[in-house]
Amino acid sequence: DDQAIYQPALWQAERALARRLKLLLDRKVRVDVRRVEDWLARFSAVKHIAISDGQRQAILSAAGSRVLVLTGGPGTGKTTTLRALVALFRAMGKGVLLASPTGRAAQRLSQVAGEEAKTIHRLLEFDPSQLSFKRNEGNPLVGDVVIIDEASMLDVVLANNLLKAIDRQTQLVLV
Repeated sequence: DDQAIYQPALWQAERALARRLKLLLDRKVRVDVRRVEDWLARFSAVKHIAISDGQRQAILSAAGSRVLVLTGGPGTGKTTTLRALVALFRAMGKGVLLASPTGRAAQRLSQVAGEEAKTIHRLLEFDPSQLSFKRNEGNPLVGDVVIIDEASMLDVVLANNLLKAIDRQTQLVLV
């Protein structure tokens, strides 16, 4: 019985975003958990880093999930977890795309991950002459995994455009 007032474009973007997330979540990812655990043990030994139980669980979850949200306050190990995730996905032979909402966040993500990260607008190939993105459902991103840092900075419209460009076979990690 409640009524809500909503800008139609934002309402449509929110509904489309929810549908796209549901489509991704409905598709399972096959992963050999034992192999991931063995890899993680070797990774932590070689890199001389201790992986907490929470980080281990997040890494295992990310390996076997179509969508994962990685959260935690400062000093909880998100950076270490993110480094391990990128290395794991690379070891699995997966193409990884890294992006953040802002240039500064993308630069920091590049430093953390040890490879190029882009702004989401650059990742989606924003075309200022058309005021639209070249990457979309008809021209999806080419990658097996998309990792978005600082995802809390996304608004509904940008998040919807991002999900439009993610193929249903792609894994999404939101940090």
